[in-house]
Amino acid sequence: WLDLANAFGSVHHDLITFALAHYHAPPELIQLVTNIYDGLTAVVSTKSWTTAPIHLQLGVYQGDPLSAIIFNTVMNTLVNSIIQRYSQLGYSLNSVCSRINLLQYADDTSLIGDGPSSCQHLLSITESWLDWSGMRANVPKCVSVAIKASTGKAYNPNLKLNNKPIPYLGETTFRFLGAPVAIHSTSDQSREHLMSKLTSMLEKIDATSVTRQQKLKLFKVSICPRLTWDLSISDLPISWLQSHLQPIATRFLKRWSGLARSADPNRLFLPRTNGGLELPHLVTMYKKLHASKAGSHMLSSDSSVRAIATQVTLRESQLQRVSFRPHQVVVGVMEEDPGAPKKKVLSRVKAKIQAEDTASRLAHTSSLPVQGLTVREYEGSAAQNWSTAVFSLPEWVFKFALNAVTDTLPHNVNLCKWKKLSSPQCQLCGETQSLAHILNSCQKALTLGRYSTRHDGVLKVIVDFLQHHMAAGFQITADLPGQQYTFPQDIAPTDLRPDIVMWSTSAIYLVELTVPFETNIAGAAERKAHRYRELASACGRSHHTSIITLEVGSRGFLSIAGFQQ
Repeated sequence: WLDLANAFGSVHHDLITFALAHYHAPPELIQLVTNIYDGLTAVVSTKSWTTAPIHLQLGVYQGDPLSAIIFNTVMNTLVNSIIQRYSQLGYSLNSVCSRINLLQYADDTSLIGDGPSSCQHLLSITESWLDWSGMRANVPKCVSVAIKASTGKAYNPNLKLNNKPIPYLGETTFRFLGAPVAIHSTSDQSREHLMSKLTSMLEKIDATSVTRQQKLKLFKVSICPRLTWDLSISDLPISWLQSHLQPIATRFLKRWSGLARSADPNRLFLPRTNGGLELPHLVTMYKKLHASKAGSHMLSSDSSVRAIATQVTLRESQLQRVSFRPHQVVVGVMEEDPGAPKKKVLSRVKAKIQAEDTASRLAHTSSLPVQGLTVREYEGSAAQNWSTAVFSLPEWVFKFALNAVTDTLPHNVNLCKWKKLSSPQCQLCGETQSLAHILNSCQKALTLGRYSTRHDGVLKVIVDFLQHHMAAGFQITADLPGQQYTFPQDIAPTDLRPDIVMWSTSAIYLVELTVPFETNIAGAAERKAHRYRELASACGRSHHTSIITLEVGSRGFLSIAGFQQ
């Protein structure tokens, strides 16, 4: 592995012109690039003096989008020299006909030979190219290793560059394109690095003063993208990810969201259409990254890469006790849609993994008698409306809503269950204090007007919306404190007071709001509809009449049918 000293800053401007001409770039492009670099000067200036202009003949512009293309074009003269002229010196894998003698990415060079002598020959060619191009290698930072085919043991190949010995890999570890390379590398190093990196980033966000919701969003848009490369280059057991890495993230996510320790963490990762917060799950991330990588290799335009992927796919298919086989996931998708383009295959692979993992988490949460209640009862737009709305709530309400929906609030029934209290009795009325009791059933709270206050607060929001959106020619009245209530007695005389009445010369709408516990929504709708059926019949003699029941669960879930109507 070669390290080029100041690679981007060592490219001679004449070499740029040569490389562009060598690869038959249009004369206009060559002239344009020449004009950019021709006569390039710089000065060093201080408060007391300034140098004369210094003519710059080396280096490409840092930060210029064109610089990467120019640099790669120059480096390609080395790539072509070695690959096209000296392929016989490379190493041949069993399943690959052509030999591999070079891996190049920008200024990262890896020479591969079928033995020390072949590799030394490749180094001599590279040395000649460096002399010709005016670039140089930083030999002390280069690394070499050889492996005996018969035993698989590593040894020092004693390679040299510019008559200087290239350091042997030995017991050290270095990174090539971000991936760790070591002779005695163990997965422990990758695991410790991942755990340390994740913990460090989580602690930094934890120490900030941003809101709960902002911390959760930072996990999604900042931390997870910074883990993608480490996860994609690490070969880790799914069981380790589930038992070690994911719990680190879950612990912080629970703390930030305010979700109780006893709450099912799947609520954090389920889709919004299932009432979840739709945060990324690291295990699912890992699966999608590795399956996507496997698909990219299997459908690569490089025949050598495809051949290696085929070999890995065959070996993977023979494994019996592996919980996740990425190449087999790709094979399954390709069998379902033969001939599909690469982009479509990769997209379907990731979608399939996401769907399977979501289904597994959903099945577990749904099986929970108490915490899975709202997941079983609500999905689609009703659940999505709730998940979207809670993110915009004040922090303390956000925490309350999450724990209410999982029934992990510290009411007396739970406190007894957690050995924090000896009696589950309500301090107000003496009945058993469950979540449903607090939110909807305490007679003392009813007498104190707490439920009425909540009901009127929801009703006012609905009335304000209707007043701004109702059609011309309509009038509205609502049974709200401090507001005059006027039922149109000319349509039908009555002493009933529907929560909202909207009417015109030809139509009337009787709207009744209920804020029940979610398990009682269906019964509440039927009860309200029955109560106003006779009034609706009387109004129907002269007006088109509709009864609309609106149910807003006390934990925030809406009955969509009434609102759609």
